[in-house]
Amino acid sequence: MHLFFVPHITANSHLITLPEDEAKHFKVLRLTEKDNIFITNGKGIKCKVKVKEKNKKSIFLEIKEIETFQAEKQKIQIAIAPTKG
Repeated sequence: MHLFFVPHITANSHLITLPEDEAKHFKVLRLTEKDNIFITNGKGIKCKVKVKEKNKKSIFLEIKEIETFQAEKQKIQIAIAPTKG
């Protein structure tokens, strides 16, 4: 599973353009239309997408499934290792 970050995803989005910096990762990984690709906005939306069109600088994605979820409550844990005396 490959997960890409696209900050401008909304629950109503249907067609997404990968930013140029993320499109470079897509090319380096040599992904094709057959691979499972997921995108997230980092704020509770994750989408399964299909590659619609590829250019040298951008990749157009069509959203197939949208999954929304609530962020988990964060806990802070601290571990302290005593020094030898």
